[in-house]
Amino acid sequence: EGETAELAIKREVKEELGIDFYPTLFIEKADSVSDPEHPWLVTTFTGTFSGEIMPDPAEISDVMWVSESD
Repeated sequence: EGETAELAIKREVKEELGIDFYPTLFIEKADSVSDPEHPWLVTTFTGTFSGEIMPDPAEISDVMWVSESD
């Protein structure tokens, strides 16, 4: 089977940013605008975290805060 989207985002955030991420909401939306014949699923998460953000330079070149109003 494979991991759920929630488990995957928690693992990826830990690997790439060094923090523990606690998702509280996720939205899935099919994107058929980019390629109508091959739509793909876009998953967006919001949540909280603990720990100090320490990006893995092999994975992340920049980090920025984005407010909910953006």
